[in-house]
This record gives sequence, C-alpha cells and structure tokens, in this order.
Amino acid sequence: MTDGISATDKRLVFIGGLTAYEQAGGMVTRDLFAADGGFANDPALVESLVAQKLEETISALKAEGWAWVESLTEWSYPSVAEFDRHYAEAVALSEDEQAQHDALTSERDDLCAQIEDGVADDKAEGRVAAITGRLDALEKEAYAPEVIAKGGVFIALSYNGQLRIERGFVRREKQEAVPSQGEAAPEEKGAKLSAPFVEDLTAQKTAALRSELAKNHSVALVTVVHSMLLSAFYRHATDYSCLEISTKSFGLDGSLKEPQNSKALTELDAGSEDIKSRLPSNPDALWGWCMDLKPNELLELLAFAAAGTVNVVEGKSTYGNAKHFNHSKQLAAALGTDMRNHFEPTVDNCFAHMNRATIQASVAKAKGEEFAKGIIDMKKSDAAAFAAKALKGTGWLPAPLLFDDASSEKQGIAEAIQTDATDEMIETADIIQFSEVAA
Repeated sequence: MTDGISATDKRLVFIGGLTAYEQAGGMVTRDLFAADGGFANDPALVESLVAQKLEETISALKAEGWAWVESLTEWSYPSVAEFDRHYAEAVALSEDEQAQHDALTSERDDLCAQIEDGVADDKAEGRVAAITGRLDALEKEAYAPEVIAKGGVFIALSYNGQLRIERGFVRREKQEAVPSQGEAAPEEKGAKLSAPFVEDLTAQKTAALRSELAKNHSVALVTVVHSMLLSAFYRHATDYSCLEISTKSFGLDGSLKEPQNSKALTELDAGSEDIKSRLPSNPDALWGWCMDLKPNELLELLAFAAAGTVNVVEGKSTYGNAKHFNHSKQLAAALGTDMRNHFEPTVDNCFAHMNRATIQASVAKAKGEEFAKGIIDMKKSDAAAFAAKALKGTGWLPAPLLFDDASSEKQGIAEAIQTDATDEMIETADIIQFSEVAA
C-alpha cells in the first residue's frame, strides 16, 4: 500500500487524472495489482491543482454577479439549512421567438405522433432531437437581479470528480421577535373563522380532491410523478406537493468502497443528469411541465424516481429481514437482473477485502477443493491476485451479491471469516520470519 492519492480519487479525477498531475511535475507510483492506474505521491500538489481549478470556477461565478461563492467539502442539505433557495425564472419570449417556439412545438408533436404510429421516416428522430435542442435554447431562464445581488452559490466535488454547482442561496433573515407574555399582540381585525370550522372545511376539500383524483388515472399519474420528482431532484422543495407521499433514498456513496468504479452507479448518474437537464430549475414550474408530458414519458420518470428508493444494503446503519430479502428476489426476477452484468470480481473490489481462508473457500466453490488447496499458504496479496485470475470469466460472485437463496454459501463464508484472527497472525508471522531471515 502507499500513502499517495489513488487515481480514482475524486480530486484527481476533477483535475484531469494522473496525466494532468504528472504534467504539473508530480511523481506517480504504479501498483501491479491496482486497476486504477496508480497513486499520486504528492498530496500537496494535488490539493494545489484542485484549489487552482476551483478558483477558476469561482471567478466565473462571481463574474455572473453573485455576491459570494462558497466551496463545500461535500454537498449536504444540512450545510445549507440556514439559507432560502431562489430559482431562475423563465424569461419572456419576444413575439418572433414565441412564433418560432409555437411552430417548432407543433412540428415536434406531429413527428412524435408519426414515430409512435410507426409511419415516420428515418430522419424523424434526428429532427425531433434538433427541435428539442432549439426549444431548449429559446426557453431561457434567469435569476432575479436582487437575488444575484445578495445571494450566492455553493460548489462541491461529487464522489465521481464532477463539480456540483448550486445557485440561488440567500441567507435567511432573522424572524421578528414574538411578543412576550407581558406584551399584547396586535389585535386582529376583520371577519374570522374559528380554527375547528377551518379544519372541517379543509377536510371536506381534501375528501373532494381524493375522490376526484381516484377517478382520474391520467392526472393521478402526473400527481405521483410530480411528487416523486420533487423528492428525487428538489429535496428541499417537497412542500410544493400536497400529496403526503414520502420517499427515501439511501445514499450509496458511503457504503461503496469505490463508488467511482460501480458500473450501475455510473449508469444511474448518467440517467440522473439527463433527467435533471430536462427539468425546470424552479420546482414551482414542475407541475405544468409534468402536465405537458405524454404517459410514456411520465412512466419513464416514475420508473427512475422509484428506482432511487430501492435499498437492499446490509450494513451498520441499515438492516434487512426475511420479507425484505424475499421482495428483493422477486424484484430481481421480474427485472431479469443478472449481477454478472454489473460486477466482475477483482483484487481491488473483492479479494483484497477477504482473508485467505475466505479466498480459498471462494475459489474452491468455483474451481474445486484440489485447485484451491494451496491458497492458504500464499501471502495475502498473492492469494488475492491468484483468485482474481482464476475466477475471471467463471461467473462466480460473492454471496451477498446473489439474489437466490445463498444461505448455505453465506454460512460457509461466515465460518471462513471466523478464522480471520488466525489468518492475520499467520500473515504477521510470515513478515516476522522474513525479517529475521533478512537480518
């Protein structure tokens, strides 16, 4: 192991990888068994290059007129809890631009109908994409000048080295003091309804909305998608929906040892960025945007938002049960999920995290006891490299990745893990013996 910074670290990815680091004069250590390309030996230089690139972004944001720009170590909503969020508003189109917008929208709708009916020519989809790009260019948004004058921007590096930029934050002003018991509150004037009567009337209103929504399937779909999109993409704006649909999304970054190397997470991030680029920046405009979508487009968004709530992580802060695990099997079966399409065991993502007894048990399961019997006498790094090479292409996966009933295999691995202390003692003894011989 090395004290350097891995090539997959978000800071190195952000500055352009080891190539950019080396061009700045940094030294690199290559690792024979590492799939990530090596390590940067000069953390101070990496931090300097990160700060330099961040400063370029900060300067560009300040040039937009923002009062301040603050860099966060990691993005989190508690970090911005004392701020109010303001959003960009749609800029009114000129008469000429509105005429272009109407004509393009009509043409796109006609082409989409032809594509759906199967009568469109080969150029239709390309034309739709071009029209969509032109419409996006016409539909400009801008922040109110007073928001820019006193507001600011937060920036933070995501786990994959992408820079997250969040504009429109204004520090919340202190609320006026509530009159003390000795002070009389201002007298309320005018007609007023009692609180119980208001509750009764609004309960009637709620019942009416529920009754009507239950009978209108198309609006119900829009309403659910709208609520879930608020939760998934505007987490600080869930009160823009009157539905009490509560969705939770367990962050996977903290549970994954190398989130940047997860194929599935990379795919999800790409999908999220695609959807985010289509959504209006202001959650207040989301309802109208959803109402204009076709059912298949709504279902696409619903599927993505629902997918973000799936959680079968087993860890210190999470727990599962038999019913929970059984549903994950049912879901995987319905989806036709094959984890071999998402995960290939390597030294870094798998065998480096096992002791030798567990490595031997894993190889024995796929290749037989005779093939695996010498692993226990190998050094840990050699055993991990041997297993990665031996099991490549066999389809073997560690038990926690399996959706079928793998209780017997889990038990076998659990027994192997119990030898961990002994295994580490053997490893230590090997090092001591080598040192004594060398001396």
